[in-house]
Parts: sequence; structure tokens; C-alpha cells
Amino acid sequence: MELRLLRKWQVSESTLGELFDGSDRICFTLEDRVRPGDIFQVKIPGKTAIPAGRYRMVITYSPRFKRDLPLLEDVPNFTASRIHAGNRAEDTEGCIIVGNAIGDVEGDGPDDVLQSRIAESAVLRRIKAALDEGDECFITIEDQFAPDPT
Repeated sequence: MELRLLRKWQVSESTLGELFDGSDRICFTLEDRVRPGDIFQVKIPGKTAIPAGRYRMVITYSPRFKRDLPLLEDVPNFTASRIHAGNRAEDTEGCIIVGNAIGDVEGDGPDDVLQSRIAESAVLRRIKAALDEGDECFITIEDQFAPDPT
């Protein structure tokens, strides 16, 4: 399985994108901001997004979330980069947050993701099914920024 995360919008405190399985858009994503001009894209935990690139994914137990979640392996300068539910930039700490819609949780503009638990379940199901069939799972993260969604 090969997932593709297209980062599309830099908003006030986060980066929004879309997650695809082939041509099928699974959900929207939220991450920390991509640091402009950083050609090395060094990850700063809780401050910057995962560097663009291709990462192998596995499902492991998360002590923080107390459930099995997808884990991106070998993220430079960071451990425990996962795909999980959340809504705002404060929820990410270096992970990829998934949601079925872009919205506004706190009245400060459309810079959040909504319906996150539903999206997390859908992503987890897809990855788990592929792994159960013996497939390797990867995610490719690309920067393809567009104008702000507002």
C-alpha cells in the first residue's frame, strides 16, 4: 500500500493537506507548520512538520493514546510520528492528524480538521487490511502548496 499526503495549505498555526490512497481521497490532514526555506527540513518536535519524503508505516501500540495506531518509521530527528485523531495544531506534537472536513473549532478561521475519530478509524482500517494481507505500507509526503482555503 502506498498512501500519498499532499500538503496544500499553510494556515495560521498548522499545515493542512489531503491524504490519498491511489486516486481515492481518504481524508484531510493537519500537521505542524512546514518551515519555509529549510532545504534540510530538520524536524523540531512540536514545532515543525515531518520532512517531505517516503516513510514505511507499521501499526504499533501507542502508550500515549492507549491503542494501536499507524507509526511512521525513520522520521529524521524524531520518534513516534503517528497518524491519529485530533482537531487543532496543539493536538499534533509532530504527528499527522486526520479528519473528514476542514473547519473552525475555536472561531479563529478554518485551520482545524473535524470528524477526526471517523477519519482515524478509516485510515487505520486500510493500513491494517494491507498489513494483514502481507503488504508493506508506505506514505509519501509532498509539498504542493496552494492558496489559503479561506
